[in-house]
Amino acid sequence: MGPNEIDLVRVYTTEVQAAAPAPPAIIDETPLRGGGTTFDVVVEAEAGAARVDGAPYQVTIFARDWTTGGNPAALGTFTQVDAGALNAPGWGKYRHAFTVTIANFAAVDGHVMEYVAVLSAAAGVNRVHKFCVSEPFILTH
Repeated sequence: MGPNEIDLVRVYTTEVQAAAPAPPAIIDETPLRGGGTTFDVVVEAEAGAARVDGAPYQVTIFARDWTTGGNPAALGTFTQVDAGALNAPGWGKYRHAFTVTIANFAAVDGHVMEYVAVLSAAAGVNRVHKFCVSEPFILTH
């Protein structure tokens, strides 16, 4: 990666990892285990040395329900935001797990879903917007 670059590397779903220090095994088929109603959406990004300059950034995730064609209201936390500065610990290798809690499992049971992550960063006069989409997954026990 060049010194002036910033990019979203990947977005994936997995079981809740309780602040795991290393990336967990990726579970794309279904992130729910044992009848649970929470899972993690993990976003990974990288930034070159010149971009790690203290400029503000924001990472937003939101879900898309392919089964209904809309935003899944049953995921009480289907949109979440992480924000900070590009010189915070973790940059140039950024990894953040957003924990999603399903408010009404019956409404999304068996649905095919995906997550979209959007990275926005103000770096000097250049505004950066990057997008990344997870693999589709199914919410089922």
